[in-house]
Amino acid sequence: MVYVEVLGEVPTGFVELVKGTLLKAYDLIGAKPELLEVYIYGSTEAKLRYLAEEATRSGVLVVGDFALSHDAWAGWPRIHVDYEKCKGLKRDVLEALLVHEGVHSVIHGNLSSYVIELKGDLISELGEEALEAYYVASTAVKDLEVHGYLVSHGLSDYVTKYYEYSLGGLAGHDCSSVVGLLEFSKLVSPCIYVNCEPSPETLAGHSCRDAYDEVMRALRAIAHSGKKLSDRVNSLIKAILDVTKRRRVPGPR
Repeated sequence: MVYVEVLGEVPTGFVELVKGTLLKAYDLIGAKPELLEVYIYGSTEAKLRYLAEEATRSGVLVVGDFALSHDAWAGWPRIHVDYEKCKGLKRDVLEALLVHEGVHSVIHGNLSSYVIELKGDLISELGEEALEAYYVASTAVKDLEVHGYLVSHGLSDYVTKYYEYSLGGLAGHDCSSVVGLLEFSKLVSPCIYVNCEPSPETLAGHSCRDAYDEVMRALRAIAHSGKKLSDRVNSLIKAILDVTKRRRVPGPR
């Protein structure tokens, strides 16, 4: 059962496209959640205000600002769609993002997908970045699972289109911090499953260029580890911390 709630001014055609694409996604993968709530916001401001209030009531400490996102804070899957951010997207890219979130609602639509064991040694190393780092790392690992799920169902085209959207986030992205590198991991995660390696031109002069190979090795290991979500999140954080340490070591003089 799909319940759609519109907050603000959103064209009827867009609402119908969102619902129709999600229903199509469930047909394609042959699975669906028992219940799905879809919130479509007329503006980014309205979305952030609503999510902040929800997070406060639920005790959630970190909230992201994405064109589309999924959560299961309430115990069932919910998809949030920011019309302001989505209205300029090409239709095939928007559909890929919706299919991506639809898969999240199937494989991450319960509270167990938010139970992450925090490692004391990693928290100490992360310092003030700890909460944000764990949040971003968990979204990166869950995105990796979605990409793999789609490819295993013969739907790699949606992963490729998702990466097309992610490319926009690579422009000027800062990889000088642990959180920045984790966000970079999330952006390039589709490339574990489809042929979409950033071109040399894309990463030329980019702060992420020298970390790309190591990030991809870490993502490949995590994608094929077979370990539980919590272990993979901690593995990604440890790998990115190691990359950060190596980048700080001065070269020979």
